[in-house]
Amino acid sequence: MTDPVSTPPPKPPESQNDWERRIETALWNSRFLVMLAVVPSLLGSLMLFIVGTVDIFKVVANVMSYYLLGAPRTFTTA
Repeated sequence: MTDPVSTPPPKPPESQNDWERRIETALWNSRFLVMLAVVPSLLGSLMLFIVGTVDIFKVVANVMSYYLLGAPRTFTTA
């Protein structure tokens, strides 16, 4: 049984008109332009994840040294 709502298969390139072929080619080639946005976004999110993880480890190390080694006698303001 076939699904009555299914879409028809795409036309082969020989039976497409000129505009249809141009638009389809432009849409297909635009995937490279999308990759120009996706790849730097992934790299940036990875870098921010690493920076955040390092900051959390520094805070944990400071807290552990504070409670294990005692509070410092003098506080300095930066």
